[in-house]
Amino acid sequence: VYVLDKEDNGYKVYDRDLNWVSTTYTKHTSGNLIDMDIDKSNDNVYILNTAGGIFRYDDQGALVTNYYLDDILDTNETFTKLRFSKIDDDILYVLTTNNVYKKFKTKLSKSIGAFRLSDSLIANETLSFIDTMKSICYLETIRTPSTQVRMIVSVGHNIHRYHI
Repeated sequence: VYVLDKEDNGYKVYDRDLNWVSTTYTKHTSGNLIDMDIDKSNDNVYILNTAGGIFRYDDQGALVTNYYLDDILDTNETFTKLRFSKIDDDILYVLTTNNVYKKFKTKLSKSIGAFRLSDSLIANETLSFIDTMKSICYLETIRTPSTQVRMIVSVGHNIHRYHI
């Protein structure tokens, strides 16, 4: 199980019983972490940040390479998600608030296709992926004046809470 830890600027790896295995801090990134996905062909971790950077880490947590996306965003458009194709291992999708960009993982800086809401006369809508991934979770932190709770949220599964 891979967990994107936005607060600590990194990701954590857990085994199937949710025992902690390792932590990788993404000190090489500029901007805040937004999303991550795992390349199933080699277990590389890809992380997207607010600056349009995609950072690839190998299965040992070492930074392999980083890319900055050349896609020109509209005013107030932001990056939101990163997903590998379920059909083709070499295809990656980057979702923004207004568009979906299709990319080859071997040439991430350039898009090979895009779906633009404005070109399709779609306004006031929000894009999102229907996420059925079972191996990615997100670490959320909720603070109140008296306590702090961290939750591991797994799409389609239970929410696990623990106090710090």
